[in-house]
Amino acid sequence: MSNYITRPTGHDPTYQGPYTASGVNLRLYVLPAPFAKLVALLDRYLNSVAGAGTYFPLGGRIVACFAAMGKVEGAAPNLGWMREIDVALFIPTVRLDQLVPRIAFFAPYLFVDVPQAAATGREVHGYRKDIGTSFSAVDTFADAWIPRASDLTHVDAWAVAAPGSRLRRERLIDLTAPAAGGAPVPWANQGAALDTLFDHMVGSVADVAAPLGPAFNLAGAALNAMLEPLLRNAFKAIVAGVSADVPIVFLRQFRDPRHSAQADIQQVVHAKTRLDLASLSGHQLPGPYQLTFHDMASHPFSSELGVPNGAPVATSLTVEANCGFVLNEAV
Repeated sequence: MSNYITRPTGHDPTYQGPYTASGVNLRLYVLPAPFAKLVALLDRYLNSVAGAGTYFPLGGRIVACFAAMGKVEGAAPNLGWMREIDVALFIPTVRLDQLVPRIAFFAPYLFVDVPQAAATGREVHGYRKDIGTSFSAVDTFADAWIPRASDLTHVDAWAVAAPGSRLRRERLIDLTAPAAGGAPVPWANQGAALDTLFDHMVGSVADVAAPLGPAFNLAGAALNAMLEPLLRNAFKAIVAGVSADVPIVFLRQFRDPRHSAQADIQQVVHAKTRLDLASLSGHQLPGPYQLTFHDMASHPFSSELGVPNGAPVATSLTVEANCGFVLNEAV
C-alpha cells in the first residue's frame, strides 16, 4: 500500500486521522420513525454490501445530533485546525456477532459547514456528508462565536428540489424549541443516563425482536424477555472505565472513473468515536422540541426515514452534552 501524496507542506483537502475534537457542545433529539422504513434504509445502504440480515434498526427511532465543535484537528497539529458544525441523522443499529448483539450508529444524512470536513469524512471513513450553507441566525463563522448547539436552529444545504431542476441552496430541516421554557434535568448518574437513552432509542423491543428471533429459536414474550437485557447490556457496554467507545458504521464507496454508474470501492466500515468521560457533562432538556423535514428530490426524507414532509415531528427525548472525543481509524 502506497503512502498518501500531499502537498510538500503536508496539506491536502483531506486530513490524516485520528481526528480529535474538543470544546464540543451537542444536542441529541430522539424522534420516532416507522421501523419498516428504517429496515429498508439499512437494507439499501448496509445489507446490500454486508449481506442480507446483517444490520437491523435498534428500534423505530432517529437520533438527530446537532453538534458545535470548538476545535477539530487531524493527526498532524501543525497542519492547523478548524471549527466545525455537524448535523447528523443517526439510525441506531444492531447486528449479531455469534448471538452477541453489537450496537452501532449509521448516518444516512449528515451536514457540515466546512468543505475539508466533508471531503475528509467521505474519503477516509465514508461519512455521507453534505455541505450545509446555513445552520443558524447567528454568524457561526465569526471569530467571536462560541460554539453552542442551542444556536443551531435549521439546516440549509445544496439540494435539487425537483427532478431535473437546478442545484440551489434550500431549507431542509427546521428545529423549533418548546414555547414554554423549563429547567434542565441533570443526569442522576452515568448508568441512569444510559438507561434513559436506551429506553428512548429502542421504543419497542418487539420491533427488533421479530427479525432477530430466528437466530435464538425463540418468539413472543420469551424472546422479548431474553432480548431486552441483552440489548440494554450491549448498549451500556459502549462505556468502559474512563472512556466510551461509540461505534459508527459507514458505507464507504467511490465511483469507478471508467464506469461511473458503478463503484470501484464499496465496503462497510466500522470505526469508534472515543469519548473522554472526564470531560463529559450533560442534562436532559425539557421538551418536546420539534423537527420539520422538507423533502427534496436529492434529499427524500419522508420516503427514506418515514418522517412527514413539511409537518413537525416531536422529540421523545432531548439531551445536551459537553464533551471531547477522538474519531479513531477504522477497524
